[in-house]
Amino acid sequence: MRSGLSGDTAFVSSHSPRVVLVEDEESVRQAVERALRREGFAVTGFADCPSPDLVLAAAPDLAVLDVLLPGGDGFELARKLRAARDLPIVFLTARDTVGDRLDGFELGADDYLVKPFSPGELAARVRSVLRRARPGPACSRRRRRTAGRGRRRRAGARRA
Repeated sequence: MRSGLSGDTAFVSSHSPRVVLVEDEESVRQAVERALRREGFAVTGFADCPSPDLVLAAAPDLAVLDVLLPGGDGFELARKLRAARDLPIVFLTARDTVGDRLDGFELGADDYLVKPFSPGELAARVRSVLRRARPGPACSRRRRRTAGRGRRRRAGARRA
């Protein structure tokens, strides 16, 4: 099942990096979609394990995959995606043993983030993986943040 688009597309353009998100937990999927869109990514979300052809039809620059999915396995999906093309992959999962992480990296994962997690940290990791996969200005864009608080300052706001 494909998730619907939310209103958090203000920073997304036709040149935005495209991310496919495969996550069965609706609240997690929605939070990640919002965080990635706020950072300027175009996101296509799936609630269950799609076919590799469906993922690749979205022409993603990167895939964020859960491991435990209804109708499939994120590790197996990653294996099939890697067989089709060299797509950067970030695992986002509750599977937290060292063996699980090693399995993910052996499959070719570029990063592995364990739940619970910060959507902002995931967005930073996605930017980092994309910078390494395809260096260029589109992926190195950083937003201005207030000192240490992680929030953008409003236009015209005064510094204390």
